[in-house]
Amino acid sequence: MPEYQLIASEDRDINDGENYKKTILPTNKNILRKNLFKIISSIILLILFVLIYICLNKHNNKNINKNSNNFMTYNATINNELKTTKKKEVPHAPEVSPMEIENFLLKHHSNPSLWFHGQLINYVWRENEETKNVTNQIVMDIPFECGKIIFEHGFLCKYIRMCKALV
Repeated sequence: MPEYQLIASEDRDINDGENYKKTILPTNKNILRKNLFKIISSIILLILFVLIYICLNKHNNKNINKNSNNFMTYNATINNELKTTKKKEVPHAPEVSPMEIENFLLKHHSNPSLWFHGQLINYVWRENEETKNVTNQIVMDIPFECGKIIFEHGFLCKYIRMCKALV
């Protein structure tokens, strides 16, 4: 429990024990140390984040300047042609997959990035007997007596009733 220093109010007598004005003055050294430690650690973290931010900005700016200097020699038409060819190659780019299987994918598959993404999806959705049983049970619990798509079935029933009423 923190220690309090009692200060007498100006309008009351010092001897009146109930009417002292209580002010919280942290006289406990442990509380001061904890607060000081929190302040110092937060300042150190702030300095580290600022340094990391500055270093990343310098690194990114250097890379941007290097890349922009390489493209300064080309004229505008070549730049536009490069952009269009790069856009066409993006879906077929082997850079999406690991470099070890790039040659194999280029020889045996027409769209290596699509194959690689499919393999990732298969890995994430890997099925075993337990997951197959659970999904089959969920599908079996769905009532398909009225038709696979309930909205279409209901719409057709209303349409047939309206036609019968008109005839």
